[in-house]
Amino acid sequence: MGKFLFLSSENEGRFNDYLEAVFNLDFDRYWVNGLLLGISKQDIVYAYIQSRKLGEDLSIDETLKKRIYRKTARQQQFLHKQLLNKAGYHDRLIIDSLKNGI
Repeated sequence: MGKFLFLSSENEGRFNDYLEAVFNLDFDRYWVNGLLLGISKQDIVYAYIQSRKLGEDLSIDETLKKRIYRKTARQQQFLHKQLLNKAGYHDRLIIDSLKNGI
């Protein structure tokens, strides 16, 4: 209880260099494997952060909620546009048939 590890500034620098090197190697390996699997860059970063517990779960949850909302909104816009195009096509068919007396 109450024990601390004392590092000289020189050893602290070495330790920080070591941690940075280990992080870079780990992330690089994760990144390359993710790209080879065809995963998007953004998804690789999110997965890395989540797997290493580097971020708060709340921020990741909020990000995922926003992503799902945007994707849903895009799908709804696409379906709405598709429905309008279909209705316009049917309207033109009906108007043309009325003009031609069919």
